[in-house]
Amino acid sequence: MRATLDALRCTVLFVVLALLGGCAGKDKVLVLVADNHPTINLFGFEESELHHINNTVEMHRNVFLVRYDVERPNELDWINCPIDATYVWDLSKGRRVESMYIRSFQELQAKVPVNYARFAGYVKNGKALEFNYVTVGSWELVSDFRIPKDDPDCERATHYVTTLSVGAFNFSEEKQIEGGLRAEETTTGAGVGVAAGRGSGESTQMGDLDSCMDDQAALNDCFTPLQVLMMPLASRHWDDGSPARAVEPEQPESARVAADASPRTPAEGERQVASDLTLHVDENAWRPGSFMAAALQQLLVTASRIDNTTKFGFDDKGSTVVAGFLRPDHPQHFSRPFEAGMTYAVIGASATGANIDIQITDSSGNVIAADTDPDANPTVSFTVPTTDNYRVQLAVVGQDEEFGAIVVMQDGGLRIEAEILQKVFQRLLDSGAFASAKVQDLGFPNGLVFHESDWAVQGTILYPGEAIRQRGITLGSKSAVFGAVSHEDSFNVDLEVIDANSGETFADHEPDSNPIVIVDQPDPNTSYDLRVIYGEGESATLATSLILILSD
Repeated sequence: MRATLDALRCTVLFVVLALLGGCAGKDKVLVLVADNHPTINLFGFEESELHHINNTVEMHRNVFLVRYDVERPNELDWINCPIDATYVWDLSKGRRVESMYIRSFQELQAKVPVNYARFAGYVKNGKALEFNYVTVGSWELVSDFRIPKDDPDCERATHYVTTLSVGAFNFSEEKQIEGGLRAEETTTGAGVGVAAGRGSGESTQMGDLDSCMDDQAALNDCFTPLQVLMMPLASRHWDDGSPARAVEPEQPESARVAADASPRTPAEGERQVASDLTLHVDENAWRPGSFMAAALQQLLVTASRIDNTTKFGFDDKGSTVVAGFLRPDHPQHFSRPFEAGMTYAVIGASATGANIDIQITDSSGNVIAADTDPDANPTVSFTVPTTDNYRVQLAVVGQDEEFGAIVVMQDGGLRIEAEILQKVFQRLLDSGAFASAKVQDLGFPNGLVFHESDWAVQGTILYPGEAIRQRGITLGSKSAVFGAVSHEDSFNVDLEVIDANSGETFADHEPDSNPIVIVDQPDPNTSYDLRVIYGEGESATLATSLILILSD
């Protein structure tokens, strides 16, 4: 947030709860309420609740509504009311570990009013608590909104969140003994900046404090919600039939908001589009598609976060998004050039939370970067020593099978709005679901599945007249369906599938944005090349493609 948690505790008009703690060097503890504008620390919330909070703002881009009574600061209800909103990212000007030390039950209620019961056992049993936290930035609300009056859930709301700060925190306990405090252990995992001279017991953390100090590690491990600033709802926020007003607050310098994403007044009958990154595939209708959607959705959320909060953007020199089916004995990989002196980030995501690893090697087989930690979101960042053709590999570890996805980004790369990312990959998955349903109608009950031997999905930034080729696709003998989608209906994309031995070409050159090619009887003794060609359009397009085969 723009101010640290301690600074916010020291602003004027706060109501004094107890004269027990410290603030800016003075022994006072203040409740986080000012003029009915409460600021709430989120340290007492469980991990699942913190995920819900972050997803509401970051992934779904809905206004974050709550029910809150300043007379009962320990009670806070999240309201399920999906109303579009625009939150922009404000990067913290500096990062350091802050500490908050709690010595009594009354102090706990003052500093962690909501869900303080999570920690009550510590202080009641003669223990003290220390919270350490790092703030990397905040989501700031910059749009007005309208709440439907006829929705019983929405009508329960009393406040909306204007600021959500994120980072990482941990807490550890100390035992109270006669004559002072005795530490059970001496490690906090907090790094530089924690309170000196205090020994901490076992540390529990949300996010990784050390990762917050590193720009690249912070992308995945330092986005835990820490605090919300709430404002009371006003009469203008309730739907009276008029469109929501656009607001024009002072924009943070670090907020990278494209002009076409700025708040504006919609035309009559027009609905403001939310930056919703969710991908929907009916699991009962097309189970493989639902798993692919889960992997791509997780990847797009991370990529959009990086795009909005760092200098990294999408790479336009090769495939920027790829996804496929993984087995332990068959990792997916592709080769592409990386330019000397350029800094790249390669990020992965799995569909079900399985452990997946990324490895980057040069043409001689030397490992340039790798993430082999046991997690579902591996991330590597590296500066290229020599221009070369590099191999990018994604592997699943400890699980028989998984859908996985990768995004390639580069320092100073292109920004792609969340709406575009969601739209083009949803259209691609919709085309796959449609094709599978048609195949089932033709008498093949299991429909289509994603091609397993190669990457089944690719996304590439293309300029008019450009094409990208995926080589060496081995199909076996099952019928295959190839599809492509551009991000705009008016942008013409063509598709070709070429037999690498005979040169026979299967093509869709019709002037549309969703070409489809069927190879009914592929030759198992050859390989095929897939070409996606961007023929006509007003600007660059995010062109996507998929490969499906007939299921057994």
